[in-house]
Amino acid sequence: MELELTEDDLHSYQQLASEPGQYEDQRFLKSGLGPNPLSLVASVLLVVLQYALIIYLVRQDSYLRYYFYFTFIHGISLVLMYLLNKSNPGVVKRNTDLQAYLSDAAPATVAVLENHRFIQRWCVDCRIYKPPRVKHCYECGSCIARFDHHCQWLSNCIGHNNYKLFITFVAHFVSSMLFTVLYIAYFIRKIGFFKGLYYRLDLWLSFAVYEKMTFLILVFFVISAAIGAYSILVHLYFIAKNMTYYEYVSNPYGGTNPFDRGALENLLFFFRLPLTLDG
Repeated sequence: MELELTEDDLHSYQQLASEPGQYEDQRFLKSGLGPNPLSLVASVLLVVLQYALIIYLVRQDSYLRYYFYFTFIHGISLVLMYLLNKSNPGVVKRNTDLQAYLSDAAPATVAVLENHRFIQRWCVDCRIYKPPRVKHCYECGSCIARFDHHCQWLSNCIGHNNYKLFITFVAHFVSSMLFTVLYIAYFIRKIGFFKGLYYRLDLWLSFAVYEKMTFLILVFFVISAAIGAYSILVHLYFIAKNMTYYEYVSNPYGGTNPFDRGALENLLFFFRLPLTLDG
């Protein structure tokens, strides 16, 4: 049943502007590296740098099992990055028949979902009325279902079909950084510099002077772990609220969240999200 637009609907509706040269199909190419290849390469190089830094310490420790541990951990990181780069975030099929739109020339339609009125805006690139929670990404050139954000570092959008895979990657990153920090703490304890007096600032200053490389590696991984922990906590909040990052920053529902069914139901919704490349 098609609903009529009210004055409030028309007031809240803003027609999505097009960009020159976007009318042809510019969906991401699965055979390539996506729209941000340089950022993706930088991400891969960062993982390689992390691996090289920790192996620098492992070589001094001479325990072979740690070579295996860290090779496995960083190998998993690269695999997850590859899968995310190649995954379909939830591309909404384009409409190649414009006759219905041209005959009606309606600027917007209204849909009711979860007892909430949604203004369905016309996407001039994909030639569709965007369903609720769908946003057009101009970098990927497609409308994405349950759009969360476009991740330049993975050169792909994060949406309905790959959000769970993205959370898996972030959780793996955080756990691997924490494991690395614990290993560095073990390494520092083993060289016996502090003699158990870790609370003394003067010893830390001396450590930074005489063990520069180890200290810099420790700082690098502590910062990485902190950034990762912050990211996972933010997304755990979004999961508990059944909210996307885009909805959080754009506030499209006027301070309400029609998709919030309580923390437990929202968590179950997250676990029901697909975990496949093609969704």
